[in-house]
Amino acid sequence: MTTCEMEKLLAETLATGISRIVVGALILRNNEILLLQRRQDDYLGGIFEIPSGEVEQNETLAQALEREIEEETGLRVANINSYLGSFDYPSKSGKPTRQLNFLVDACSSAVILSEHETFAWVTRADLSKYRITDETMGLVRQVF
Repeated sequence: MTTCEMEKLLAETLATGISRIVVGALILRNNEILLLQRRQDDYLGGIFEIPSGEVEQNETLAQALEREIEEETGLRVANINSYLGSFDYPSKSGKPTRQLNFLVDACSSAVILSEHETFAWVTRADLSKYRITDETMGLVRQVF
């Protein structure tokens, strides 16, 4: 995905009036996706999700993806392949939030967690064993 395409996507999202924007990364490795489990005492505790986080002020979508993936997993982004779509939800504080999701390649698969309870590399056949939101499942099904 080009820088121009990502800038346009960010501008279009901001134009909708949604002020809290989150990026999410679907990371594939050998026909498996990376899922992270939220801490039990956290908002939406126990669910599995893709690496994601808020876009900071004056940060591009690519910068936010790279920063969030590295912060949450220790992985470095090799390539942002494509935009997978978005979904809206209220944040913990109730603020309208839009998550923009991308298919991303990582430089390695050695995950080091900082914010989540655990992680799993999950095959399509094993997806039903994990507690995943409908929105995240919809993204996964696009790629898997």
